[in-house]
Amino acid sequence: MKAHIIRYIAYCVAALSLLTGFSANALEIRSVKFSTPDGLSDNTVRQIYQDREGYIWFATFNGVSRFDGYHIVPFPQRTKDRTLKEPRIRALNEDSHGHLWVRSYNDEISCLDLNKGKFIEIEGQNPDENYRYAKELADGSVWLWGENGARRITYEEGRLVSQRVNQFPANKKSRRINFIELDSQGRTLLGASQGLLTSSLFPV
Repeated sequence: MKAHIIRYIAYCVAALSLLTGFSANALEIRSVKFSTPDGLSDNTVRQIYQDREGYIWFATFNGVSRFDGYHIVPFPQRTKDRTLKEPRIRALNEDSHGHLWVRSYNDEISCLDLNKGKFIEIEGQNPDENYRYAKELADGSVWLWGENGARRITYEEGRLVSQRVNQFPANKKSRRINFIELDSQGRTLLGASQGLLTSSLFPV
């Protein structure tokens, strides 16, 4: 049976080659190297991410750069409304509202509005709060979490509004959150260092 399958696959490949004129000798793989002279923010790249519009983003040790298929452009780290405090970028993640969440090596998460082309503030967030992870849940909310607890962010009337989760047991000093998920009933589950918690702050 195995030999029969192999012969069948070989027959299909041969037939496809005759129909399309495909030849293994005609296959050519090209590559292009990009570096700082080409517009890359830094030669150390930690992640490459493609957004919903097809743009390619590079998370570097000196901010983020965007590739449109022709040119690489370093994205400004400083705007009138917001500054990317830590340029050493670890990871990128996009939500369904057109925001690119940028996580740095010192666990600072910034929000880049892809529609406006600038970094924006998150209402209610203390500048000293550091979070390690950012994730959008199925209900459209974005959660930030890490050693300092968690914060829920929603997109309301063109702005980001957030609220910090503070319902930790009084006898526990640690606010560390390891993961956040939605259960089958739409409740938010927080995997804390002291066990599984449910967030009752937000009605579902």
